[in-house]
Amino acid sequence: MSTTMTIRLDDELKEQLDRLAAATQRSKSFLASEAIREFIELNEWQVREIQQALKEADAGEFASDGEAKQTCQVVATCANVSSVCGAIDRQCPARAAGSDLVLDRIRPGEQAPELPALLQQVSVPF
Repeated sequence: MSTTMTIRLDDELKEQLDRLAAATQRSKSFLASEAIREFIELNEWQVREIQQALKEADAGEFASDGEAKQTCQVVATCANVSSVCGAIDRQCPARAAGSDLVLDRIRPGEQAPELPALLQQVSVPF
């Protein structure tokens, strides 16, 4: 079952929706419904995760300083690796496999290796 709903769009958004509908051969109603569905799913997930995190915080379930620092190191290393791998992939698509090998070396819960060591482990040529 479905229901009808009226929404207001600014002119630019309406034009973008018109172009997308034409390009995908889908109705504007279908595209708008899918966009709303995805928005709601994402935001419901985010609210659930926040509520769960608040329950954990209220129960005193926090990461130790060491765990937090290690997570930050992994995130920073992944950001650096992703940047380098993107540059590698753009320069030579055949080297994309090297990027995957670099990313595969980073394991959650382990000490994040330094970027030069990661690149040396997988012999990514520059």
